[in-house]
Amino acid sequence: MRSLLKGISLKNIAMFEVLAQTGSIAQTAQRTGQSQPAVSQQLQKLEASLGAVLVNHRTRPMTLT
Repeated sequence: MRSLLKGISLKNIAMFEVLAQTGSIAQTAQRTGQSQPAVSQQLQKLEASLGAVLVNHRTRPMTLT
């Protein structure tokens, strides 16, 4: 379990929770006080750490996979 969570912080999890609620990188950035590129990078790192695509990047609003 510990190796699965390597590189994942509470900040990443909190960001993903907001993204799941809003379905929007822009709204997530606004609500978390981050820039849109920072949110996108966190999402990419989170997906890479887990080895899974977490959201459908082609839909607006984004939907969970």
